[in-house]
Amino acid sequence: MIRQRTGKPVMNPITNLVVGAVAGVINVVITTPLWGIMTVLTVQGSKPPKDGMVPYKGMLDGLIRCGAEEGITGLWKGLDSNLMLVSNPTVHYFIYDRLKIFAAALVEARKKPLNSFEYFVMGAIAKCAATFATYPIQVAQSQLRNDRKSVDGKRKYKGTIDCIIKIYGQAGIPGLFRGMIAKLWQTVLTAAFQLMTYEKIRRTVIKGLGAAM
Repeated sequence: MIRQRTGKPVMNPITNLVVGAVAGVINVVITTPLWGIMTVLTVQGSKPPKDGMVPYKGMLDGLIRCGAEEGITGLWKGLDSNLMLVSNPTVHYFIYDRLKIFAAALVEARKKPLNSFEYFVMGAIAKCAATFATYPIQVAQSQLRNDRKSVDGKRKYKGTIDCIIKIYGQAGIPGLFRGMIAKLWQTVLTAAFQLMTYEKIRRTVIKGLGAAM
């Protein structure tokens, strides 16, 4: 899983993906309570609270009250969907790497390096595919984060799969992809610009190091 290059160990793409996934899981476990409370604070600020519900006063108040009222598991509700979404960057970079293999053949054939627009398109295609593949999980994640226990101690959803099934039962396929166009504008453009900039800087640095040697 580790290759030697110029005397130094270098991880291959598969190992790199595994390490990235593990890092993503650790990040999700640590930050899920914060995202959950933030979502509730955002929603409760836009509409009146349900009967018997006392709004959170802030992040710290939300964490303390959620832990006291719903137990330690209440702080990590939606964790399963968050963990599933670790697959989003994995899909994104896998497709991007596949596109780079195709692009390498194109560069070889035309004897001309990729330009900024081509890098932008490759990044956009990869992120669009990853977002489309995981968007229903993101919809469920938003619902689960705001799924506080009612007065009788019950929640609307039992988990990610249950949430997806209920959304599909109520609104069908469109319900699972509601708001995706806006999400695509946000994530696809961001990822495309990021990868385009990364590739251009990377190529400039490599060229500069080559000239220096």
